[in-house]
Amino acid sequence: MPVPPAPPDLTVSVHLGAHKTATTYIQRSLEGARAELTARGVALVLPRDIRGRIGLQNPAARFSVAENDRRIAEGREKLDALFRRACAEAGAHRLVVSEETLIGSSRHNLSSQSLYDDIGLRLEVLPGWLNSPRTTFFFSTRAYPGFFASNATTAVRGRALFDAEKLRIGLTGPGRGWAEVVGDIRAAFPRAGLALWRYEDLARIEGRVMGALTGGAVAMYDGPRLTTTLSQAAMDWLHRKAETPAFRESPRKFIRRARARFPVGADHPPYRLWAPESAPAQDLEAAYARDWQAIRARWPDAVIAHGAAESSER
Repeated sequence: MPVPPAPPDLTVSVHLGAHKTATTYIQRSLEGARAELTARGVALVLPRDIRGRIGLQNPAARFSVAENDRRIAEGREKLDALFRRACAEAGAHRLVVSEETLIGSSRHNLSSQSLYDDIGLRLEVLPGWLNSPRTTFFFSTRAYPGFFASNATTAVRGRALFDAEKLRIGLTGPGRGWAEVVGDIRAAFPRAGLALWRYEDLARIEGRVMGALTGGAVAMYDGPRLTTTLSQAAMDWLHRKAETPAFRESPRKFIRRARARFPVGADHPPYRLWAPESAPAQDLEAAYARDWQAIRARWPDAVIAHGAAESSER
């Protein structure tokens, strides 16, 4: 089946979806509005359109150069065809893509004790025609203490439990910050636009984010809570169970059991790598504030802020 050409006037929004920055919330909102968006001439490509459907194999730092070259060439061809067909089927003038696995994984962030350090490599699977002024890459940051703790609870689902003390040592004062990650996105697609915001601001600016992403208003997902963080007690219990054959065979069952036994609440505080009042946590919060200032200074027109006061305060 021949691949149709991309419309010459196509506008493209690529939400790269950093993990644990309300990415699933945005994707559920887009999915809920799929029919309405299609009627408006907006084609959607979301995780369900990619995972398990086109056989995408992402490149990664752990693979050889030859293997990554193969994955990039095959992935680029598959995504190119997927994007073009999605636009043709919807008769679209705008394409919206949202998929977090294009930039890395929570597990890799923790095992490398870094922040999406192979994002530049992974973005090579995207078609070259996205490097255009008609394309905008959407990306959200999050304060480091909460981000890395959430990465740890997410990694558990993949049977990866990391030693908390080693993480605390390795992740304190990361040499690579969000400004470097955004810089890698810009380097990969220098002609495209950027739209940046803080996870902490999303509740106040979600209408502006979704409007910029889709070209119009979108009703936000209002169903059951999508993810529930694990408590400290739940994580401790999972670490004890991780060495058993039963856990290795069915980790999700144990995660559900841990949540039920030790629900986050007054009796069971959420899992944290650093106590909020500790010096390392305060240092990481300060590093986040500096990095966000650097982002604002370097890409001022890309920042989706929540008000005029934010510009002078941050």
